Amino acid sequence: MNIHESHKNTGEEEAKNTCSPQIIRAAFHPRHRFELLSATALSSLTGDCGDETNIYLKIEDNIITDASFTTSGCFGQVAAAEMAVNMAIGKSVAEAFAISAEEIDEELGHLPPELYHCCEDSATLLSLALRDYLSQKSAPWKRIYG
Repeated sequence: MNIHESHKNTGEEEAKNTCSPQIIRAAFHPRHRFELLSATALSSLTGDCGDETNIYLKIEDNIITDASFTTSGCFGQVAAAEMAVNMAIGKSVAEAFAISAEEIDEELGHLPPELYHCCEDSATLLSLALRDYLSQKSAPWKRIYG
């Protein structure tokens, strides 16, 4: 079993021994883990470990008014995606572009080093969703024709 497979099976009680309360809350009690049907921007990424994660943003007047995610990933990916979308809500598009993997990790109280890539993936996903929004804004017909 590789390191990523072992983290997929990590339970809340086990994680409490090594992770911050912020990680536990984000990973095991996420508030934004669902497909946001009213999303105006989205992104999808399959990480190096094979986990697929999607981020959905609802943007009105250049402000992120709602956000969510779905993932098949381990608790680290759930925590990082939850924190990324939580940090983005209420921010302008420009402010959300500035959210980095380092900031996500800091807000979580630091994931175990072997799971830091989850923060990188979540920051990338956020940026890709924001680019999707800007692309639609400049060429709205692209959304219709894919």
